[in-house]
Amino acid sequence: MMRPSAAVAVTSGLERHFRFALKQAARKADWGAGRRAKIEFRVTVEELTVTEADGVINVRCTAFGRLPKGKSARSRIAFSGSVSQRSKIVSHVLEIVARGVVTRLAALERERRVAAQRG
Repeated sequence: MMRPSAAVAVTSGLERHFRFALKQAARKADWGAGRRAKIEFRVTVEELTVTEADGVINVRCTAFGRLPKGKSARSRIAFSGSVSQRSKIVSHVLEIVARGVVTRLAALERERRVAAQRG
């Protein structure tokens, strides 16, 4: 799911956290479908870089999501904070990116469903 970048070694903990954030976001999103409807989507992290300079950590993350009918969405964020909170900041960035890409995919699915109902 996650591709390693030069600056961050992908750990199973980060991947697990990202998957959890995706599941939470998908549960909360309004997909325009019934509660029992099954909606499939794929999300990959295209970029996750962490740089440190002068006691400040900068995290950049890009995720790309795709629905089965060819619609896609991309979410990007750059976030900074204290080096002492490195893991907390990286986790927070992954949560924000997950919410962003899932929210956009849900909007695309709602639009598709409305168009399909209109005929």
